[in-house]
Amino acid sequence: MTSAASPPSSSSSSLSNPGGPASEPAPVSTVAATGHGNGASKSTTSLAKSSGLSADELAARILPLRRLLGGREYYPDKTLPYLLPCDEQESERLLLQHYVIRYAFGSNIIPPIDTTIAGKVLDCGCGPGTWVMEMATEYEDLDFYGFDISPMYPTAIHPKNAHFSMGNLLDPKIPFASDSYLLVHQRNMLLGLTQDAWPGVVQDLFRCVIPGGHGWLQLSEVDPIWSRPGPISRSVLKMLNETAQNRNVDVLLPSRLDQVLKDVGCENVKMMMVEIPIGPWGGKIGMLWRDVLKAEMEALKPIVLQAALENAIAGGMDVAVCGAEMTTAEEWEEMMAQVWAEMDQYHTFSRVYLAYGQKP
Repeated sequence: MTSAASPPSSSSSSLSNPGGPASEPAPVSTVAATGHGNGASKSTTSLAKSSGLSADELAARILPLRRLLGGREYYPDKTLPYLLPCDEQESERLLLQHYVIRYAFGSNIIPPIDTTIAGKVLDCGCGPGTWVMEMATEYEDLDFYGFDISPMYPTAIHPKNAHFSMGNLLDPKIPFASDSYLLVHQRNMLLGLTQDAWPGVVQDLFRCVIPGGHGWLQLSEVDPIWSRPGPISRSVLKMLNETAQNRNVDVLLPSRLDQVLKDVGCENVKMMMVEIPIGPWGGKIGMLWRDVLKAEMEALKPIVLQAALENAIAGGMDVAVCGAEMTTAEEWEEMMAQVWAEMDQYHTFSRVYLAYGQKP
């Protein structure tokens, strides 16, 4: 028996330097949940041919409407809580984030799955598909299925054992067969699911895992509350936390991922945590992670500022003077410049959590 990766001896670490037919999803789901990106999937393209529409035109009809805010594309507030954009810039940020997190944990897969047995692996909310592409290339005897609400994943060039489709995590059941996957993987969904939605979503992922101790469920999330923040960083994190609360997003959930797995029935649950420095004090990895977080905070800016404005109005402030009282985009830029500067002074870092467990 060989494993994709053996679990590290320690549950935490710190970085200071550097499917079968029955399980294949329906061609296209009408979506209104988490995801990101633009483009049209292969299945969308085939539907376009029969409808007489271009793939982009059909995708525009199927995908939830988006709105422009601060020059970025977001899904409507009433449709889902997702705080980050769904555009090409976000795709690039997710790509860089993937490389840093893979380096931090030393592997894409942590549970000791048996890769000598031909089987299937499912990646939920696959984004640009980087995780699926890498794993499909490394493990040619396994079939990897990735799905996301937005078809930003590859549609033409990818390994033959990599399969992508559109899907909605908030559907009553995702379109994948029960008891069928050696590994079900999900990460970076914290800002895309309300705290009320998490139990049902993870229960459905658990449904897809092979039983009998042969299948694993792996979840990973970045803690959005930085550790050892400076005073200005605390102010920014307070605004972010208030915005998340307005969307019913639980920012404390990453540190409880192990309990989330136990609650749906996982056994032999393990929890890992890595600390990733932010900024030059952490060497090359710190610089890369700062770039990831800078892009994230820039993406969050329109949503956070709008939430601050809405909170002020709800608190009884006169809308005519509210703008003068709130943080403007220019003030935000000045504040964030100070945030990145104080990272070295306080040795600020992020925590990333990963939990996995078996299906009995």
